[in-house]
Amino acid sequence: MVFVTDHVFCRYNGNIYSNKFSLETLNRYTSVFGKITIIARVKDVSHIDGVGLCSRDNIRFEFMKSISSLKSFFGERRSVKNQVKNILLKHNTLIIRMPSQLGYVAAELAVKNHVKFGLEVVGCTWEAHFYHSSLIAKSYSFYAYFKMKSIVKSSFYTLYVTEKFLQGRYPSNTNAKVTNVSNVELLDFDDELLKRRIKKINRKNKIKVFGSIGSLATNYKGIHLAIKALSACSFDFEYRILGEGAYVDIYKKLAIELDIGEKIKFQGIIGEREKLFNWLDDLDIYLQPSLTEGLPRTLIEAMSRGCPSIGSDAGGIPELINNEVVFKSNDHNALKNKILKLVDNTSLLEFYAIKNFEKAKEYRKERLDSKRNYFWTHFSNC
Repeated sequence: MVFVTDHVFCRYNGNIYSNKFSLETLNRYTSVFGKITIIARVKDVSHIDGVGLCSRDNIRFEFMKSISSLKSFFGERRSVKNQVKNILLKHNTLIIRMPSQLGYVAAELAVKNHVKFGLEVVGCTWEAHFYHSSLIAKSYSFYAYFKMKSIVKSSFYTLYVTEKFLQGRYPSNTNAKVTNVSNVELLDFDDELLKRRIKKINRKNKIKVFGSIGSLATNYKGIHLAIKALSACSFDFEYRILGEGAYVDIYKKLAIELDIGEKIKFQGIIGEREKLFNWLDDLDIYLQPSLTEGLPRTLIEAMSRGCPSIGSDAGGIPELINNEVVFKSNDHNALKNKILKLVDNTSLLEFYAIKNFEKAKEYRKERLDSKRNYFWTHFSNC
């Protein structure tokens, strides 16, 4: 099986690492298809903090140059297309994680060369381009939307990570086999954890600790909205952010301009799952102020720790949390109002801690693995 994604893997000392595709994640595919070839992108790194090993004998990598820029349409894209075609013709099954520029190329080749393919629809390409800071990306958003919509229509096996949102925006073929399975990976649930969370809420700590997790390579995660919202609040707080990317310096500058620079803590990446969940346990409220989303794994992870959460109305976020803690995307005043309503209300915090904990149980690993394996096994045998 060939798996195509635009994800950028890390290469260090000849081994491949990733903060998204752990060996446990890739086992979702190797357990069904045996050997897999991954078409993706790569960057060489000098250290591997916060990322996990994903090299194994039954996993082969074929790395391509980026074809996400306008310039690539006039040169690099043709070369990459030929490379992808040569790989596809040596395999009989293809899974594409969408949205993906490499995925668009692979899907077109699969249709032309009668290669069986399925899709994992994990995000909205229209929102991803429309909310990009580049004018070129904004202009490309509508073309990307119709392109992805056409590809989803041409697939007869489609897995969505949302229950409704992505299905509505990118509907599948009426004859297609369809399922919805999140790509989250949770630790085992422990009712003692919820008890500890409620005790934490009732301690009413003077300094309120907020947190967010996500890539800071773009502004998609809406960290700037949270910084603006919190700057307008009068209570004492600390805002902790996990993630790396070019926008770290931009957000630091914004925080300084708003006179809250010392309250904003950029804490890099935590690769070990147990340490990540311990980090979530230290938060009072988790914020998901995204401009665009599929179904955010990090929000589900926070919910699984009984953490009260506030999120925008982007993507599948409203499928996870109550409307009372959902605010209109790209509106920092609306986010501020949600924060003020929740932050000192012990009964509401307890209510959402319990509600989030119970909702997250729907995303137990064994349940998702069983549903996903059944779907891809059926695809493999068809």
